[in-house]
Amino acid sequence: MGLLAGRYCPPIVLKRWQWLALMAMAAVAVFLMNFKFHLWLWSPVMVVIAAIALVKALPARCHGVLVWTGGVSAMLFVVHPLVRAIVMQYASADEVADYGLLVLYLLVSMVLAVGYRWLLDRIRI
Repeated sequence: MGLLAGRYCPPIVLKRWQWLALMAMAAVAVFLMNFKFHLWLWSPVMVVIAAIALVKALPARCHGVLVWTGGVSAMLFVVHPLVRAIVMQYASADEVADYGLLVLYLLVSMVLAVGYRWLLDRIRI
């Protein structure tokens, strides 16, 4: 939906405080829409609107961090099933130990995602 809006919608020119207000209204709408099933189905629309408004409200110097985070997020999507399959083999009936495995899963997934992103940035195609 965000790609469609970026490609086919005319640019919307608002001031920074207006983008922040739109983001806040969309965030409240996401919260309120989660109480009814049919509205809950449409809450991702409000999440996209809030994300677009947040990016528009942030200063341009923050965009580099957001681009890097998006790249790591994509790599996390790629590596996390493998890490989850390996870590879940060691899950037990002990809940305390499972929290340790959860922390291990998060750390290993993040390290592999950042490493994979670094590796793909170094490969010239």
